[in-house]
Amino acid sequence: MTRLRLLATSRLLAVPRLILMAAVHDAARAEWHARLNERKSPRAEGGNLTVKALGADTTELMLYDEIGYWGVTAKQFNGALSAVTTPKISLRINSPGGDVFDGYAMFNALKSHSAEVAVTIDGLAASAASVVALGGDTVAMADPSMMMIHRAWTVALGNAADMRAVADVLAKVDGQIADVYSQKTGKSSKAMLELMDAETWLTAQEAADLGLVDQVIAPPADDDADDAAASAHAARMRGARLVALRVK
Repeated sequence: MTRLRLLATSRLLAVPRLILMAAVHDAARAEWHARLNERKSPRAEGGNLTVKALGADTTELMLYDEIGYWGVTAKQFNGALSAVTTPKISLRINSPGGDVFDGYAMFNALKSHSAEVAVTIDGLAASAASVVALGGDTVAMADPSMMMIHRAWTVALGNAADMRAVADVLAKVDGQIADVYSQKTGKSSKAMLELMDAETWLTAQEAADLGLVDQVIAPPADDDADDAAASAHAARMRGARLVALRVK
């Protein structure tokens, strides 16, 4: 069976001028593509997942790796999760994504766990990792950090009928992912598919403005008036960008 992974294509997508990404988005995209293109072989199971106690009532999980074949598998993640008995879980994420079905399994395990799950995106939640992040009861993003959402991508071999069948499966996966984003944001699945189609990179505040995260963890406050003015300007620009994206 063809393995589907939420990976981006190497071609640049043609998008209207109104939704061209800022330089920081383009740099993040280029770095992410380069990292995935350089992968050569999977690692043995036992990726970068750490578990530790934070006091008597909270267990911290750090998912600092790819999801699935090249990093932390659903089996490893869900095994660690099922061993947690504390009433609270703190899940910290810095992941470029990976296997969509491992991501589904992690998302559903988080949703069904009896503990209160608080997710914090420390650096990056891209692709399938953005789905895992939304398995939390609350989702926060550090500032700076980024989230990336896009359509599913895979590699397949076969004849024309095989290719059409794979395309049909990918379309179903895209619809499922868009529904997850839609349920979190309250926006339409169609609007989320449009953002996925554009391979959208979101800063912490942009993700919060869209409704994908509940909180932005800001750096220490600066009382400088110029910084306050700059922050207000940035907020106006973020709002204008979401309008340009026609998010409904």
